Amino acid sequence: MAKIKVINKRQNADLIGGNFTNDASQTIFSLGAFSVQSNFTGRKITKYENKITSFVTPITLENLKLTENESNQIVSLTSNVVLNLDKSDLKSYAKFGSTKEILRVAVQEIIKKFPASLFAYKNITVNGNFTIANFIYDPVTNISTFEVPKQYIDNKFGIVTARNNFATPDNSEIRNLNLSYQNYVIWKGSDPDNNKHYILGYTGDTIQDPILRFKVNGNPFPEISGNTASTASINYHIKPNPRQYNLFYSKLEPLQKHLLSRRTDDNSGFITEFKEPVLLDDGNTIFTERSFIWTTFDQYNIDIDSSQYSQYLVSLMNLGELYDSFKTDLVYRLLTTTSLKVYDQTDEMKMSKLLRIYGREFDNIRQYIDAIAYANTVTYNKKNNLSDTLVKNLAKTLGWNTVNLVSDEDLENAFFSEFETEENQIRLPYEIDIELWRRIIINTNYYWKSKGTRAALKSMLRLIGIPEPFVDITEYVYTVDGRINPNRVNLTLEDIGAPSLPYNSQGYPIAPKENNDFFFQISGDTDGGQEYINLFRRVGFSVNRIVDNKKSWEEAGFVERKHYSSPAYFQRDSKLIINTKEIDATLDTARGIEYDVYTYNKLTNYPISTTGVTKPYLYINIPFTYGESANTFTVINGETALGDIQVNFNGITLEKGVDYVQLSNTTVQLINEYARKHSNGSKDVITLTYLHDRYNGLSGDYSSIQYIVTTITALPSGVEIPLPPNYTLSDSGDIQLTINGISLTKSTSLFTGDYIIAPTKDKIVVQNASLVTYLQSNPTVMISYIEQLNNEGLNKKFEVHRVDSFSSNKLSFNAGINKFIYNMNYEAIDIASIKVTINGITLQNGTDFTLNSGNKYQIFLPASLNYGDVIGVYYVVGEGTQSSFLPSNLIFPNVSELSFLEYLELVTRKLINAKTRKIITDNNGGFYPTVLKIYEEYLKVSFLPENNFYHSNGYTFSNVFPFIAKFSTFFERFITDLLPATVILRKGGTLIRNTSFTRQKFTYKRGVNFDPSLEWLGDDGSEFKTKQAKTIYSWADASVCVSQPILFIEDVEVITSS
Repeated sequence: MAKIKVINKRQNADLIGGNFTNDASQTIFSLGAFSVQSNFTGRKITKYENKITSFVTPITLENLKLTENESNQIVSLTSNVVLNLDKSDLKSYAKFGSTKEILRVAVQEIIKKFPASLFAYKNITVNGNFTIANFIYDPVTNISTFEVPKQYIDNKFGIVTARNNFATPDNSEIRNLNLSYQNYVIWKGSDPDNNKHYILGYTGDTIQDPILRFKVNGNPFPEISGNTASTASINYHIKPNPRQYNLFYSKLEPLQKHLLSRRTDDNSGFITEFKEPVLLDDGNTIFTERSFIWTTFDQYNIDIDSSQYSQYLVSLMNLGELYDSFKTDLVYRLLTTTSLKVYDQTDEMKMSKLLRIYGREFDNIRQYIDAIAYANTVTYNKKNNLSDTLVKNLAKTLGWNTVNLVSDEDLENAFFSEFETEENQIRLPYEIDIELWRRIIINTNYYWKSKGTRAALKSMLRLIGIPEPFVDITEYVYTVDGRINPNRVNLTLEDIGAPSLPYNSQGYPIAPKENNDFFFQISGDTDGGQEYINLFRRVGFSVNRIVDNKKSWEEAGFVERKHYSSPAYFQRDSKLIINTKEIDATLDTARGIEYDVYTYNKLTNYPISTTGVTKPYLYINIPFTYGESANTFTVINGETALGDIQVNFNGITLEKGVDYVQLSNTTVQLINEYARKHSNGSKDVITLTYLHDRYNGLSGDYSSIQYIVTTITALPSGVEIPLPPNYTLSDSGDIQLTINGISLTKSTSLFTGDYIIAPTKDKIVVQNASLVTYLQSNPTVMISYIEQLNNEGLNKKFEVHRVDSFSSNKLSFNAGINKFIYNMNYEAIDIASIKVTINGITLQNGTDFTLNSGNKYQIFLPASLNYGDVIGVYYVVGEGTQSSFLPSNLIFPNVSELSFLEYLELVTRKLINAKTRKIITDNNGGFYPTVLKIYEEYLKVSFLPENNFYHSNGYTFSNVFPFIAKFSTFFERFITDLLPATVILRKGGTLIRNTSFTRQKFTYKRGVNFDPSLEWLGDDGSEFKTKQAKTIYSWADASVCVSQPILFIEDVEVITSS
């Protein structure tokens, strides 16, 4: 008697959503059974009064972790109407009141409420001082402790630090460390985005012990060893965390916000722009933009006591006075009698202040009256626009079903971000929500006109912020294997159930007419339109669904339909295709990962790993200009040359040491007034040729590479020119040989040029008889080459082509663009990495020749080429310094030429051997190792530093899915709004699947072996079954139990008999 294991095949009804008994949870997303509603059945009422479940919980301030003040703040942000006026125009803030006064009060209120910091400054003393004492970091607990002497702290805002002092300056707890140290972080200006080092504990100073002691989360000073008590001199801040700053910023008045609207890039201050009136000579007034900078002396705290602050304040007050003199302050200046002001002899000018208070109150009302004119104005810059609070109302007026991006789960963080925000930086989720609808309203006309198209869907989703690679929009058509014979169809219209026949007299499928009883969605949207398609099957068509994202084709007959947006497929005749209205629109995490791997493989891995792409070394062109420095030229962007710099003047290669000198590895200077003597006027062009590793060593160590420009001397016979010994040792490819500024031509197998390099690579053999004669009396020539001492694997290439035909594989003429197309042997990484000569004259990059952006093997040359012209192309190639993601395979196409879908299809088809990789039979699962290796190599390089050229994004489900999940709740609603009512959405929402690189093999479970001569069922899959012996088997009664409601495995007895 043998024992086997039987798996209970009865599924629990709860697993498929068919057995929930709690009505309150039935309609909560997909956790219960789906409930489909149509437009004809009316609204279905869902009741939740039976009981509160885990899916329906009461929402309170406590479970949202909100204080009452924070709750009020959120209500204020979402319900109060804040006007979107032109913030740079001071007339938006004042008209009846005084501009100078509102500017003064704005500055005063900011200083009073600013969430200031303690600045630990290492240069408080003349000779410097330490700012950190007894610093210890415990990597186990991830906690640091350290001390700060109070005397080395700059505390200009009077933050309370003394032990047991609980005073609240200006009624602000944030300015007392004893009360609010948990809301502070350690922050450095050198790492402005790092606000993670929260203060966990604090002990204040006393008169006897003037030391501040801190316990901090993480290691805020990784530059210190940390495992033993250490002292250091580092500038840093003990400042309120970003949430506190955002709370402060959100409570400011519009003008106050504008004063802190934008930080400088180096955190040296806040830039504000106001319109300044300028009186013209003709009496008219114009307004020009003027910038004001409120400096931050320590990269965070606003300046309140320096000369720069005084200058800033005086400039603002002067601007306010200028406005008050002729545009604003109307109540005080024009609308009241002069006597009220002349006889206002009180010490504080109480009457004047009262009049300006009246003016300010009038302005508060006037702003809303003026804003009525902009009630329907929505623009990108938000100047003189509809209020943010009313943007969604306008969207509803236009017919949109508005969606809220702010989730209840993260309500507090949605309004109080972990990053410091300023005006014009849309970072907070509730701001993103409004900004999204602003852009939708602006583009509503486009969306309605293009409703249902891929372009409209993807444009909308890009507005939301979903990267395009993560959106999978798939459309379908149905292909028919062939025509049917109409005479053999025995069904009538009544049998078919359609108003007309689904085929024509020739037997091709056609769309039947539609009426109220028959249409594409006759069975609703639950079967993908199959009830409609079954009509074609019933009359004899063999129908197959095919992905086709293009649909509009011009081809006829038996051709392959191929387009970058769709998988390729063949069709015999356009009349054998049924165009339907089915679509999948999903958020596909796997697709985003696949696309990033493809992009990295195409743009980073392939160019570096292959020797078929030029290296990123530069040939720079500088337009010549006259002036004091006309003879001195510097390479661009602060780059430094590896070795010598070669100079070409109007295509003529100059002689180093005679026509120019190299001052440094960045600068050359023409001598003997060469430029002025040989100038063509204003069109002179200087071309500098040099080596510069654009990747700064990240693609290989090329620090020892030298570009050599020097002179060599021919032997008296003129036939041989000895090469420098370093060239022979370097073995680094071709040379550029120049005589009298003209580059000579290397001989090829197709024609004899001026020279060849001897096989021994120690000399040049001259093959041009006229050149031999010339060298006998003028033996000095210029040569340039690459010198490498450490076998870096670089090779200089010089390919030569003589124009003998205008329609060869190397050169052809394109009349459409009126240019010659030259095909290089290698792919250029960009136009700066190649140098082109015609008849020895150097061409100007980007002007005399350009690179085909769609095919970087091709150069566009001028239409003035003639027969016999010699084209020379110089570039540098190298051995791959990173292994290729794809295995060596001569039949695998050039990755740079593949579209995303072609790449995935070829990777799957070419790198998986179905005969040997089809199945697995163990219980551990498995992947296809060759395909998986691509993804593994992609992940490996993600651990490199971010500034490393090889660094990848390293997308995985764990780091990508949480980002995509934030969009899943409203993605479906947007798709529904944008799809026409006649379209059937087959798949929607967030799609969960393996990537093409992590596809698991299918597992065939080993079955039961009844052959006693075998120890196991000797088979791995259904195609290779071992036949069982002709034996009669019977099962014992009640051997298998399937009555349990859960999935289980049970031992059962098997009785065999012969």
